[in-house]
Amino acid sequence: MYFPKKKIASVELSRWGIAGQWTLTDSVIEDFPLHLAVKGYVTKTTLAYSQAISGVNANIAFDNSLWGLQTLASYGIFIFEPYVGLGWMKAKGTINVDAAGTVSIFPVSIGKSAESSPTSLQLLAGVDLRLAFFSLSACFPGSHCFR
Repeated sequence: MYFPKKKIASVELSRWGIAGQWTLTDSVIEDFPLHLAVKGYVTKTTLAYSQAISGVNANIAFDNSLWGLQTLASYGIFIFEPYVGLGWMKAKGTINVDAAGTVSIFPVSIGKSAESSPTSLQLLAGVDLRLAFFSLSACFPGSHCFR
């Protein structure tokens, strides 16, 4: 996925992502009754905009990166292929405020910059609809799917 850097008024946005999946049962353990796969992905998003804070012009910059790994198991039933999976993801987000003076969008104790690096486990569940030339996928609410 690639969204090139676009600037509209004072907002600038860009995003890219890449993922790869290897289905073990297509090449290594072909006689296994379930389809087993491993997937890895990486995304990067940047957002920058201008904003007036207490009458002072400020530039806000947000950078976010996300990467993760998943293991997936599915079973084909005609054109339907329900799946379950388990994954792990890590994100890193940074936001900076560039303004003259002491204005900030954060509490005074944080200052003009903040960073967070959360990690999370994923439980996935969904179903693929496999048609002749393409497939559709739906995941269940709350399962954080990246299928």
